[in-house]
Amino acid sequence: MNYEILFKGKVVGEATGAGWVIRLENGHEMIGFLLKRDRELKSGIGIGTLVHLEATPFDLSKGRIIEIFNELKRR
Repeated sequence: MNYEILFKGKVVGEATGAGWVIRLENGHEMIGFLLKRDRELKSGIGIGTLVHLEATPFDLSKGRIIEIFNELKRR
């Protein structure tokens, strides 16, 4: 069974360590982070970047960034 919940949000700041503060569509904020294997995507994340997050229902204060939508992709 998979218990992941998907969210869409925008990066509004940097958190301590390797995380970013993400504001979700409903106005809540959570910490988004990348897995070690996805660290090459780190350069594509900045303030204003739209991302998809995956979180568990057990801890909705943080989530894993699974997809990045930057301005270059949309054009």
